[in-house]
Amino acid sequence: MLRERPRSAVAISLLSSFAEDPVTGSAHCCLGPYWSKRLGKHEFVALQASERSGVVRVRTNGDRVAIAGQAVTVMQGTLVANPRPIPA
Repeated sequence: MLRERPRSAVAISLLSSFAEDPVTGSAHCCLGPYWSKRLGKHEFVALQASERSGVVRVRTNGDRVAIAGQAVTVMQGTLVANPRPIPA
């Protein structure tokens, strides 16, 4: 089992005034290739060891990284893009 707690994650948690996501997906996508090469595996489970820790499954495939785990919907909406420029 790998258990590392990066200093940057601790600093972010300490400076934040709101409840953060238990797992940072973008960080695991960036770190996925590093750990894949280091472990010699293309699939593994990662633990984000923070105050609101979480687990994510990571799979690397070339320059692509897929992550999976449990999630909770906290907001839902629709984004509408206006194809015409808005006058200044």
